[in-house]
Amino acid sequence: MEDVVIGSGPAGVAAAWALLEQGRHVTMLDVGEQLETEKSDLRSRLAGTEPGQWSAEDLRSYTHARRSGKYDTIRPFGSDFLFRDPGSFLDDPEPNTSIGLKPSFAAGGLSNGWGASILPYRLEDLLDWPAATRDLGPHYEALRDFMPMAGKVDALQDLFPMLAMPEHTSLPLGTQAEALLGRLEMKKEQLNRAGVYFGQARQAVNQECRKCGMCLYGCPYGVIFNATQTRDKMLENSTFSYRKGFCISRFEERDSGVRLWASDMNIKQEVQFSARRVFVACGVLPTFKLLMSSLECYDRPVYMKDSQHFYLPLLHSWKSEKDPGSEGSHSLVQLFIEIIDPSYFEKTAHVQIYTFNDLYPIDMRKRFGPFAELFSPLIKKLSQRLIVAQGFLHSDYSPQIEMRLIREGRKAVLRMEEKSNAITKEAMGFVRNKISQLSRQAGLLPLTPLSRPGSTGSSFHCGSTFPMKDQPTDLESDTLGRPAGLRRVFIVDASVLPDIPATTITLSVMANAHRIAMQSNGVTG
Repeated sequence: MEDVVIGSGPAGVAAAWALLEQGRHVTMLDVGEQLETEKSDLRSRLAGTEPGQWSAEDLRSYTHARRSGKYDTIRPFGSDFLFRDPGSFLDDPEPNTSIGLKPSFAAGGLSNGWGASILPYRLEDLLDWPAATRDLGPHYEALRDFMPMAGKVDALQDLFPMLAMPEHTSLPLGTQAEALLGRLEMKKEQLNRAGVYFGQARQAVNQECRKCGMCLYGCPYGVIFNATQTRDKMLENSTFSYRKGFCISRFEERDSGVRLWASDMNIKQEVQFSARRVFVACGVLPTFKLLMSSLECYDRPVYMKDSQHFYLPLLHSWKSEKDPGSEGSHSLVQLFIEIIDPSYFEKTAHVQIYTFNDLYPIDMRKRFGPFAELFSPLIKKLSQRLIVAQGFLHSDYSPQIEMRLIREGRKAVLRMEEKSNAITKEAMGFVRNKISQLSRQAGLLPLTPLSRPGSTGSSFHCGSTFPMKDQPTDLESDTLGRPAGLRRVFIVDASVLPDIPATTITLSVMANAHRIAMQSNGVTG
């Protein structure tokens, strides 16, 4: 029997890669929703030429879904495949619309639509984790074998020493970001004394960026890391196989292995698989449903932790030589700002800085409503000076999501309810004030009345439903991600993180998945 990895997202490929390195035979089971042929052909046409050669019709087709504002979810390449729900997973007659978290059944999972931001966790933010899980440094480094990392050596290196960044791999900054970084550098000592540190963003992108600005629509050139790229590399290994079209519904652990029941999406029938060991990387919502169904834990509350985020728009006041809309640049995050103030926060707060992208004027026109045409010149000028800060809090200061699996006849329905945290509003205010203070020093005007929080779960920085503990009980997991009582089932996605630090989540989820898979070698066969 082989090891089975369920799911092809970032955690799944990180675990599978580590297992293959150990000489294991691995089968990856996946629902594997894909981009429609028409959308894929369009993407290929754009990728086959340089940005200046794209036809106006192709460009309109590629960007229409995102620019129209008709959809409340990310639609990479103009498609709904990222959040398409082929098995009616969220078929809830009483959905909670205040929660933004959704499952992805796409091949490659959420890496099809992420922002590619990568930053390791600070060791100081992991002190509540079991000691055996904290040293992620070697596993961050191991991800370089299949995931590109762009960054540079700067002040952030001292704060995040578990992942070194070579000087020469960073993406070039846009002129707005360069100007802002230079202004922050002039105030560096003063900002550091106030517990504010900054540097150039790190991204999971390769060096072939064409600076076409299509990042938010889906990079046609495949410059942004996608987990399917790693899956395809693993397919070159004869000990790896990938089978799509299967939604795993439950498992049963036995002395000699694990039996899996799955819905075959093609023939609409239930099928079975056998595995020596199983590594669960479905994403936090499908993993919750799979485990609770398998353990027959119904109508029982389980609490998922979230990293609350918010947006603060800023206007820069310095003279601009260029129209940022005509400047070739990427539209990913440009700068990271870390707020470390032990007098208020025990944990790091993280801020991402985004400069101009072509969605800014579209969003502003919506806000002006029927007066958009009248104020068109003003909208253009404001959007050219607009910079957006996105702040993140540690889960200690954020709301939680109460999850229950409810048995309704032959169906198991997932119910979610937001549980507020009394300190969240104050914590957001503290971080927002810090951003406002440093903004003014750098020549930015914070538009504080226009600041808004993201809905709970909408950042997808969520997890900790089955947290790792040194001595797990009940629905907790051991340091290998095995829920109490199970020996052959390892959860490797964000479900087992003990908490959710504010810095970017995907890199650390992948590193932890790699760690679990490497350290599982020899465990139960």
